[in-house]
Amino acid sequence: MNAQKAVQADELKLKFQGDVLLCEDSAFSQMLVKQDLVSLGANVHTCQNGQEAVDIIMKRAKNKKKPFDLVVMNIIMPVMDGLEAAQTLSWRGVKVPMVSFSSNTAPSDLENYESYGMSNHLHKPYSKEEMIACLSKYLRAESL
Repeated sequence: MNAQKAVQADELKLKFQGDVLLCEDSAFSQMLVKQDLVSLGANVHTCQNGQEAVDIIMKRAKNKKKPFDLVVMNIIMPVMDGLEAAQTLSWRGVKVPMVSFSSNTAPSDLENYESYGMSNHLHKPYSKEEMIACLSKYLRAESL
C-alpha cells in the first residue's frame, strides 16, 4: 500500500491489527508514539533500550508465544542501541520486521540501518501519513 492509499485508508477509518514492540528510551517520545500506534489500532508493548527488546523478543520465542508483528526501534539508546539489538536478533534467527526510528536519515544512515537488519525507517518526527504508510507494510488493516 503506498502513502496515498494509506492516507485514504485513514480517511476510511481503518484500524491496524497486530502486536508492535516500541523500543524508545525517551519517556515522552515513547508516550507519544505509543498513543499514535494505539489510536491506529495496534496492540503496543514498550521497552527502553535494545537489551530489553532482545530479552522480550527472545522470551516470547522461548515460551512459544506469537512473535511481534513489528518492532519500532530507536537507533540511539543507552545500554544497547537499536543497531546492536537488530543485529543480535538477526544473529539469533529472529524473523520480525524491524523499523528504525531516528532523525538521522541521510542515505548512508538508511543503508547502515538496513545492513543491521532494519527493514524500513520511520523518521523523527513523523507525520500521521508516514506512520500509516509504515504500518500498512506490516500490519493487517480492518474497516470500522
